[in-house]
Amino acid sequence: MEAPYTVAEEHILRQLHVLEPKTAEIFQHEIQVLALEQRDAAFHTGVRFGAQLMAQLLDEF
Repeated sequence: MEAPYTVAEEHILRQLHVLEPKTAEIFQHEIQVLALEQRDAAFHTGVRFGAQLMAQLLDEF
């Protein structure tokens, strides 16, 4: 994870600090992959919502 850190990232980094370096590296990579997947899912949810809203607005005209 790169600075600047969010509060959640700081909590994760503190927890990873107590692990062995190799284990912490593996967990950090997995956490980053999960965060990217969740970011993408949230983006697609927003796109679907926007498309539905636009369709409703156009139906009213």
